[in-house]
Amino acid sequence: MNRVYVKINPPIVELRRFWPSHAIYETLSGENLIERFNVYRCMEQNEPLSSHQQFHPTNNGLRKYEVLLVDIKVGTKLNGNHGIIHGGIISLLFDEAMGWARGIMTHPNDPTVIYVTANLTVNFRAPFMEGSEAVIRVYHESTVNGKVRFSAVLEAHDGGLVYAEAGGLFLPTKSKL
Repeated sequence: MNRVYVKINPPIVELRRFWPSHAIYETLSGENLIERFNVYRCMEQNEPLSSHQQFHPTNNGLRKYEVLLVDIKVGTKLNGNHGIIHGGIISLLFDEAMGWARGIMTHPNDPTVIYVTANLTVNFRAPFMEGSEAVIRVYHESTVNGKVRFSAVLEAHDGGLVYAEAGGLFLPTKSKL
């Protein structure tokens, strides 16, 4: 099947209202910081555009599939050591990307339920250098009893170099917003 990527415009107005110090879109956003964090939903070529707001998995978690791609560019002020992006920043990027993936898979029927990251594991494969551009690909692994598992990879645009891989578990909880 042919896959296409549809850009999702983050609700910046909503983010600023509810999270005025959001790490990705406010605190660490800007020149020499996180310079680009563009989110794209992965969908089937013939899938109706009207469905791109919410994704309803039909496979009952039985096979891994790509949910979204994030196009990123990092600056020169996020280093841990000698021009290498800090591992904590990479972990933050993975967590946010998987959060977006979870968000497009959530049914909006119950606004009192939010998902939180229960576990995030990152394996670093190669130095991710300052000033780099890359993509994060997020894959849905399974959904069991409301618990959602993802895997993700941070790689060069051409896929020729993997910088890091991650896995995450997201759990539903009652919102206190």
